[in-house]
Amino acid sequence: MPFKKDTGFSLNKLAKVYNTADLGSSIGRQGVSDTKAAAEGGILFVDGGNYYHIFKTSGTLVFPEAWDDTTECHYLVVGGGGPNGPTSIGDMTGGGGGGGVSVGSNARFFSNNTYAVDMTHPAVSGSNAQNGGTSSLATASDGTITSTGGEWAPRSTGGASGSPQSNAGGAAYPYTGSPSAITNGGGGGAGGTGTDGGASSGGDGGPGLACPEFPGPVIAPHLDEPVSVRSAWETAVGPTGLFGGGGGGGTFGNSHVAPGGPGGGGNGGSGMEAGVDYTGGGAGGHYPSTTAPDQRAGGKGIVILKYSL
Repeated sequence: MPFKKDTGFSLNKLAKVYNTADLGSSIGRQGVSDTKAAAEGGILFVDGGNYYHIFKTSGTLVFPEAWDDTTECHYLVVGGGGPNGPTSIGDMTGGGGGGGVSVGSNARFFSNNTYAVDMTHPAVSGSNAQNGGTSSLATASDGTITSTGGEWAPRSTGGASGSPQSNAGGAAYPYTGSPSAITNGGGGGAGGTGTDGGASSGGDGGPGLACPEFPGPVIAPHLDEPVSVRSAWETAVGPTGLFGGGGGGGTFGNSHVAPGGPGGGGNGGSGMEAGVDYTGGGAGGHYPSTTAPDQRAGGKGIVILKYSL
């Protein structure tokens, strides 16, 4: 279970934080001096005088007695991306919506207090529709900041992005009867709507929201993930901090690849992909000829706190 403060807590005697929700991995204090009045929780590292706490699963932030209550913190709360639809709705879908993205620069926390980070992760829909997971961060100044997961993708229209943005997915290309090619809309992204399906191609996923206080190249080395995961994450997020891209739309009858939205959205159609984990990217839409299983999950969400002392 996540570390919890008790009356015997001393910042000087804590060398590491352990988070069993991360499958027992040790979460180190990367480059952090114990003489500082930093908070504890998640993956803690320092870069350029800024302290970062990364949460990939639920946990707690513990603020010691020496914490300055006037410190203003930057926060990023990203919901999970929407999957590409349940098996019960047919052989192709639109793109999953990107997770909602809450970002701000003036959150405050009180010393001698513990604040919860709660996260649920997206999964494939199976035979029942379900949206991406919700992420939240409790604060002293702004209550609980919540971002919901992107919507799952129905048979034609792309799923909408999660709140607070709730950008719509694109529509399917109009057709009548039984055409040889069917193209569906891209999922909405946190930074914009998904595009409509075209005459021969699925719609692109909507873009993620730019959060420049949380650049990919700075954060990726500290994710505590394999190189392949860190590399994919850094590429998706980029230097402008893009999160919550929508998934590309699915197709039937052709092999077009519909691009996922920048910020972790998975490609749709014959290039069908899951959303990139820890970006909240939506999954790409179905293409029936893709090797089974043809369902893909949206990317997991993330919560990051940043401040200077």
